Amino acid sequence: MFPIVRKTASTNGFFLIKPKENSDADKLATRIVGVSGIDKVHVTEGDYGFIAVARFSSDKGRETIRQLLSKAVGRDLGELTSRYIYKKNRGVL
Repeated sequence: MFPIVRKTASTNGFFLIKPKENSDADKLATRIVGVSGIDKVHVTEGDYGFIAVARFSSDKGRETIRQLLSKAVGRDLGELTSRYIYKKNRGVL
């Protein structure tokens, strides 16, 4: 196995956000990108809605960003999900 070589000690992570039906996409994207540690937000096709790209240097950093992101999205605009949860709820797994 080859070692991973990086210029920095940080890692990129991806968070999937499923918007609520009829939620304001611009408002949600603005909230997401406003979270400390989130570098960018991509709109996706299909059921996820958004992928937020984050940068963190540890598992603790990832969890902190996840908590901040969950709070920023709020119950009024959407919810954080994962591919595993999504497939399980659709009966694929």
